[in-house]
Amino acid sequence: MKDRPPPSTGSHTVRPPPLIQMLIQEAHLRGDTLASLARQLGVSYRRFAQWQNASADIRTAQPDVFTKAAGYLQLPRVTVLAYAGVLTLQDLARPQPLARDMYLYREMEKMRQDPAVGPFMPQSLPEVSRDVQTFVAFLYNESRPGDSPESANWFRDLFAAVTVGSDVGKPSTSSNE
Repeated sequence: MKDRPPPSTGSHTVRPPPLIQMLIQEAHLRGDTLASLARQLGVSYRRFAQWQNASADIRTAQPDVFTKAAGYLQLPRVTVLAYAGVLTLQDLARPQPLARDMYLYREMEKMRQDPAVGPFMPQSLPEVSRDVQTFVAFLYNESRPGDSPESANWFRDLFAAVTVGSDVGKPSTSSNE
């Protein structure tokens, strides 16, 4: 069966969703027909054609279709979900800007109350951009052993390399071991 181009609606061609475009491109690279691709995804050629011409929405596909598409494309499933439009950047962001503001306020207060950091905290830190505050909060949390000691390993190694001159990640070689 010969693969057909996407149908026209009126004066313009319907462009397939990004995931479908990627699958079609991969099928062409492999020499697979679209019917073969559809079978590998576990759907009929008719269903695939509906996704291709946007008469059906790929976002409503069964979960195993996305899993099979991920295997076919050799991509993480989460990437396939993003290309399908199921997962968006909004899903990865904090729910509301206020939530980020509250998080940053709490982090700035934690740093201000920390006896080791508070006295050195710049007065202007609460007025700098949220991106800078987020970065400072990240560094502060990574430098504090406590709740999650393994998360601060890279920072302690870096600190040791700078202050002691040791190599990061290299075990020490002392003569009495």
